[in-house]
Amino acid sequence: MIKLGKADCIITIVFAFISLIATLFMLGMVIAVGNGIIRLIICLIWLAMAVFVLITKKKLFFVISLAVWFVMMPVVALTMLFPPFIHSYSPWKYNVQRSYIEIYNRNSSEDFPAMLPRDIREYEFDYMPSMMQGTGHCSARFETSADTVKAYESEFAPQAIYTLTLSSFEHGETTVDVVSPKARQAFENDKSLNIWIDSDYWKDTEATVYVLSATHNWNHPHSSAVIISKDHTKIQFTQLG
Repeated sequence: MIKLGKADCIITIVFAFISLIATLFMLGMVIAVGNGIIRLIICLIWLAMAVFVLITKKKLFFVISLAVWFVMMPVVALTMLFPPFIHSYSPWKYNVQRSYIEIYNRNSSEDFPAMLPRDIREYEFDYMPSMMQGTGHCSARFETSADTVKAYESEFAPQAIYTLTLSSFEHGETTVDVVSPKARQAFENDKSLNIWIDSDYWKDTEATVYVLSATHNWNHPHSSAVIISKDHTKIQFTQLG
């Protein structure tokens, strides 16, 4: 079997280095974002192939590895173009996940806190991108001390363009009597208001909804809101669209 030439070895080393960097990057994505396991597996295969070629020094394996690299590389690049679905219970991933999804949707969590409180419980971060006719959402909810929740309420309540009870929403939908001048209205007389609510989390809980921004559009709604329980123990930051 034909052995590798000097140029082939150099090319393989370059590809091995690129594969190693890509593997480490994808591993970080899987750990911190919880997304990209298939891309990580592909990068690991690339790296293993490069090492195998350098060990065996066979020309045939070098050609096969090049073919695999050039076929799979566009596939990996293509998957990076699509925004991720994220569902996380790990508060330490919060900032990384927000930064990652904002690459695809710059305003996906613009009204969310920059940092989470240290003492939180029942944390959940949920992101679903908008796909075709489906309206996406981004949500972070948790329980914490009453003082912390009251501080959030003091910050966001004055910014609200609508202040409503959670019970006034049915499956995240309601209508307003008067459209706020700070809200957008897609169609004349459209007073529909939609927010994304974690229904199971808020079941049997009295809460206030502070709507920070809204586009009244029954077909393609957009909104940002903060939901705070009456007893100041639970909070949800939520954005729709």
